[in-house]
This record gives sequence, C-alpha cells and structure tokens, in this order.
Amino acid sequence: MDTFLGRRPRAVIDTLRSLADDIERIVEGDPDLAEQIETAPLLEAWEMRPRFVPAIEALHPQGQERVVTSELLVLDIVGGWCRTRNRFYRLGDHVR
Repeated sequence: MDTFLGRRPRAVIDTLRSLADDIERIVEGDPDLAEQIETAPLLEAWEMRPRFVPAIEALHPQGQERVVTSELLVLDIVGGWCRTRNRFYRLGDHVR
C-alpha cells in the first residue's frame, strides 16, 4: 500500500507522532511550549466552522483570503492559541 488517505504512511505516522508529542507537552506543562506558541502563525478574524471535525476558519496568515484549518484538537481561548492536527496557531481577534 503506497498511500493512506492520499498520503504516504510515513508522512501520516510523522504527523500523528508530532501531534502525540505536542499533546504530551501540553499535558505535562512543558515550559518550552510557550516559545513555540509565540512564534506560531496568527489567525485573525477567526471563528469556529463546522466540518466533519471541528476546525477554525480565519484569515490566512500570509494573505487576505479565508482558510479552514485541519481538525481542531486543543483550543485555549484564554491563552490565545490552538493546536490543530497539523500545527499550533496563535489566535488574534475573534469574530463573534
């Protein structure tokens, strides 16, 4: 089998391993996490959008078009960040 849901199995494993590592760091309160969140892309004018899984729709960090993130797994509105299946994002202004 060459692909898994359109991707190579190794790429899926690497993505999920990265996610598992980040979840573990969140749970353990890793102090180095703050630096990663501070340098994460900023999503402006963001709001929750229904998909088959929770996601965030926001202005693209490098443009004016709106984009939808991958699956939303961790959302810290007070801390101003989220973790999607693929990466961390900082949260700017909320639409609603």
